Amino acid sequence: MFKKFATAKVTEVFNHRCKTASRKISGFDYEPRENCLYVAVRACTVDVPNLNFDMLPSYEVGEPKNAYKTFIGAYNYLNHDNQNPAKARGAIIDAIYHDDPDDKWVECLIEMDRDRCPKLCSLIESGEIDTVSMGTECERTICSVCGNVAEYPFQFCEHVQQKGRVYNGVLAYEVCEGLEFFELSWVYVPADPTAYTTALADISGDIECLHPYDHRAEEVNSSGVPVYGTSMDDELLFF
Repeated sequence: MFKKFATAKVTEVFNHRCKTASRKISGFDYEPRENCLYVAVRACTVDVPNLNFDMLPSYEVGEPKNAYKTFIGAYNYLNHDNQNPAKARGAIIDAIYHDDPDDKWVECLIEMDRDRCPKLCSLIESGEIDTVSMGTECERTICSVCGNVAEYPFQFCEHVQQKGRVYNGVLAYEVCEGLEFFELSWVYVPADPTAYTTALADISGDIECLHPYDHRAEEVNSSGVPVYGTSMDDELLFF
């Protein structure tokens, strides 16, 4: 069993109540509710390895297993600090699987309480914070090069141990199976370079506000290798 983390992009931000719908944004029906911020995000891209070299296959996320539905009811955190539910900044109340021919992906709807995290909500609306990272349980992974199946790290083949390299023209990455999504976190540096806010809306009505990805400088480790999905400043943990 593994835990995998990746990134996503905010598609729209708005206030609503998902019961008797009075508005529709990005495939979600909603009714505005005071003091709540609702954020639609591109939670994960499917059938394409991310920059952590993990790939979520469509046969797991969509039909027949429909793992995307496990997002519903999961919490929203900062920096994958997800051990304590009291640190949650919101909850995922709906999810949609987009089975587009050239772009398969999952969209989630996050409910956030403005009274609980007013500064974070403000930064999300302004576009200063606009990227998220998913967390999923993973029962096993399959090597894209040799097909080796691993349920524990000690079972990794040489290709997965050095994933990201190309072997005889084939990129080494892990195909993740047995998925159960358990969170989405706000992060600054995403593994998905297309992770950015596309639209905003608030309780007063729809307000378009595009925030193109600004190619923030990646953090690097001691070897000079970029580290993706990295942390926000510690002070953000208290938003």
